[in-house]
Amino acid sequence: MNKRTAFQYKILAIMLVIMVLVSITGIYAYKRFSQIVTSISKEARVDMRLITAKSLMNDVAEAENSVKSYSLIRDTLYLNKFYKAAERSNDKLRRLHKYSADKKILSHEVDTLEILIAEKFNVLNELLVIQDKYRVQTALDKVITNIEKNDSVNNNKLIDETTKTELKPNIIQRIFGKKNKSDSTNKSEKQYSIKEINEEITTIKKEEKNIETVLKNQELTLLVQDKEVSKRIKNLLNAIEAKELLSIAIHTEEAEKAMKETNTQIAIFCVLTALLLVIMAYIIINYVQNSARYRKILKQAKAKAEDLAVTKERFLANMSHEIRTPMNAIAGFTEQIDKGPLTSEQKEQLTMVRKSIDHLLYLINDVLDFTKLQSGKLKLESIGFRPNEFVKDVITFVKPLAKEKQIEIKCDIKTDDGLILLGDPFRLRQILLNLISNSIKFTEKGSISVQLSQVMKSSHFTNIRLEITDSGIGMNKDQLKRVFREFEQAEVSTSRNYGGTGLGLSIVSMLVKLHEGKIDIMSSPNKGTTVSIEISYPLGTEAEIELYEKVEKENNINLSLPKGLKILIVDDEEYNRKLLSTILKKYPVSYTEAINGVEAIMEVKRNNYDLILMDARMPKMDGIEATKRIRKLNSNTKSNIPIIALTAAVTEENKKEYKFAGMNGCLAKPFKEKELLQEINNLIELNNNTKTTEIPNSTEKIAINLDLSALKELSNGDEAFYTDMLHTFLQTTSTGINEMKKLLTDKDYDMIAENAHKISAPCKHLGANLLYNLLKKIEEDCRNSTNLNDVSDLIDKVITEYKTINELINKELIK
Repeated sequence: MNKRTAFQYKILAIMLVIMVLVSITGIYAYKRFSQIVTSISKEARVDMRLITAKSLMNDVAEAENSVKSYSLIRDTLYLNKFYKAAERSNDKLRRLHKYSADKKILSHEVDTLEILIAEKFNVLNELLVIQDKYRVQTALDKVITNIEKNDSVNNNKLIDETTKTELKPNIIQRIFGKKNKSDSTNKSEKQYSIKEINEEITTIKKEEKNIETVLKNQELTLLVQDKEVSKRIKNLLNAIEAKELLSIAIHTEEAEKAMKETNTQIAIFCVLTALLLVIMAYIIINYVQNSARYRKILKQAKAKAEDLAVTKERFLANMSHEIRTPMNAIAGFTEQIDKGPLTSEQKEQLTMVRKSIDHLLYLINDVLDFTKLQSGKLKLESIGFRPNEFVKDVITFVKPLAKEKQIEIKCDIKTDDGLILLGDPFRLRQILLNLISNSIKFTEKGSISVQLSQVMKSSHFTNIRLEITDSGIGMNKDQLKRVFREFEQAEVSTSRNYGGTGLGLSIVSMLVKLHEGKIDIMSSPNKGTTVSIEISYPLGTEAEIELYEKVEKENNINLSLPKGLKILIVDDEEYNRKLLSTILKKYPVSYTEAINGVEAIMEVKRNNYDLILMDARMPKMDGIEATKRIRKLNSNTKSNIPIIALTAAVTEENKKEYKFAGMNGCLAKPFKEKELLQEINNLIELNNNTKTTEIPNSTEKIAINLDLSALKELSNGDEAFYTDMLHTFLQTTSTGINEMKKLLTDKDYDMIAENAHKISAPCKHLGANLLYNLLKKIEEDCRNSTNLNDVSDLIDKVITEYKTINELINKELIK
C-alpha cells in the first residue's frame, strides 16, 4: 500500500468517525430537546388551568352582579344573565376537571372549587327566591279581601241591591268612584268605609312589616353566607395559582438543568469532533499542497490590503502636500527675515513662529513615520555614535521646553565615556525625544529623570537601557492597555488639553520593535510614569566616529553656490518662487522663473541651464511629466540637465516616482536655505564627477581613483590615526562588497542598497569618486527596482575599482 492510498484511508477513517460522532450527537440532541419541548408543552397547560379558573370567577361574579341588579330594578333580563352565567360556570368546571386530570393534587382542589361554586349559586338562587315581586299586590289583595268581608255584612242594612251589585266588580272603584247618591247617604257611607279601610291597612302593615323583617334577616344571612363562600373560593384559587407557579418554577429549573447537561454532553461530543477535525486538517496540510482556492483567497486578500495601504498612503501624501506647501513659504521667509536686522521683540516673535512651524512639521513627520513603520519601509542606519553624548544632546534640546513649565530634568549616565555603538542615532533620538516630550507634556510640576545604563555586554555587542521617570498625571491600568495604540490617548480630553496626535508612544513602540528591543511602562494615576527601553547595539570604534564627525563637519561648513550657475525655477505658487529668488539673490548665480511644466520646457529649449528647481505638482503640466519630456529632448546637454524636485509629497512611493521620471534629487518642503544649498552643491558635484570620470586617461587615473588630502588634513599629522582610518576603510569596504555579492545570490536588493549606502560615504571622503558613483548607482537602482539586471555588472565594476583603490592605499601605507 503506497503512501497516497494510506493517506486516503486515513482521511476516510477519520471522516467516518466524525460522521458517526456527529450522527450520535445529532440524535442525542434531538431526543433530549424533544423531551424538554414535550415537558414544556405539558407545563404550558398550566396557563390554561389558570386562565380557565380566572374566567370561571368572572362568570361567578357576573351571576352575583345579575342577582343584585335584579333585586334593585326587577328586570327579567338580569335573570337571563344569571342563568347563562350559571351554564358557563358549569361548562368551565368540566374543562378545569379535564385540564387537571393528570394532577391528583389539582383534581382535589378543583373538586373543592366545584362544591364551593355550587354552594355559591345556591345562595344566589335563594336570594332570588326571597325577592317576591308580587308582595305589594298580595298585601293589597289582603286589604280588599278583608274590606269585602266587612262590607258584605254592612251592606244588607244600609244599601240596596243595586248598590251592592255596583260594588262587587272593584272595591277600589267603590271607594274612590263618583258620587251617584244623595249627599247625606254618601257621607255616611264614606265615613264608614275610610275607617274600616284604615284599620285593615294598619293590620296588614303590621303583618307585612313582620314578614319584611323576617325576609331581611334571611337576606342578610344569605349575603353573609355568600361573602364567606366567595372568600373561600378566592383563597382556593390563590392556593391553586401558588401551586401552579411553584410547579412552573420546579419544571423550569428541571428544564434548565436538563439543558445544561445536554449542552455539556454535546460540547464533549463537539470537542471530540473538533479534535478529529484538527487531526484530519493536520494530515491534509502535511500531504496536500498548492491549493488553488487558498492561493486565490490569499491573492485577493493581499490585493485588498495593498489597495488599502495605497489609499492610506495616498491620503497621507495629499495631506502632507497640502500642509507642507504653504509651510514652505512660511518657514522660508521666516528664516530669511530672521537673518536681517530685527528688534528683540521681533526676534522673540519670529522664534515663536519657528517653534509653531517645527511643532507642525513634527506632527506631520510623526504621521509619515508611522506609515513607514506600518508598511515596513523604514530602514535603520548603521553609524557610529557615543550614547553618553547623544543623551546629553537630547536633554539639552528639550531643556527649554521643561524650563517653560519650571520642571527640572535630571540626567544619570552610568555608561563609560568611551562607549561607542553602531546604530541609527537619529531613530534612537526620536525614541528618547518622544518619551521626554511626553513626560514634559503630562507633568505640571516636579521633575523628570533620564537614566542611561549598560545592562549586558559581550565582545561584539552590548545592551543599553534608557529609563525615563516623571511625576506627571500618570495612567490607570485600562489606560496603560491602550497607550501604545495608534491615534490613541489615555483620555478623550487629552488631545484637547495637551495636544498631540496620539502617535508618539505608538511610534516609540514600533521603533523599539524595529531595533528588536523591548519596552516596558509602569504608571500610577497622579503619581507619575516610568518608561524603560532596552536595545542591543554592535560595539563601534573610534574610526567610525571620526568618519561620522567628518561628515557632520562638512555639512556644517558655510555653503555657497558656484559662480555663474544658471538656474531655472519652476513653481506655480508665487510665494515659493519669491522665496527661492530671495535665497538665490544672495549668491553669484542667475535664475529664470516659470509657472508650470509647459513654460519650463519652452525655457529649456530656448536657453541653456545648469540646474532646474522643479515643483512636482503644477497645473497644465506637472513637474514629473515636464521632467520626462526634458529627458527626451534631442540635445544631449539639455536632456541631461540636473533636476531637483521641490515637493511637499515625500513618501517613498513619491521619491521612486520622481527618480523614475528622471529627477536627480528631491528636497522636501518646507526646506531651509542650508538644505537647498547643500542639495544643489551635491548634485552639481556629482554631475561634474560623473563627467570627469567617464573617460579618464592614464595620467589622471591616480588622482581620480583616490584623493587622500582631506584625510591627511583631518589627521593633522597624527600618523597613527591616519593609518587606522585607512585600515578601517579597507576592512569595512571589503566586508560590504562581499556581503553585496552574497545578497545578490538571494536577490535581496533592499539589503544590497543598504550595504551600498553604508560603504559609499567613506569612499566619498577618501576621494574615491568613481567607486562612490558606482555604489550610488547600485543603491539607486536597487531602491527603485530599476535596471536590476545591471546590478551584477555594477558590483563587478565595484570589485575591480576596489582592487585598484586597495593597491593605492596599501602603497600609501608602505610609505
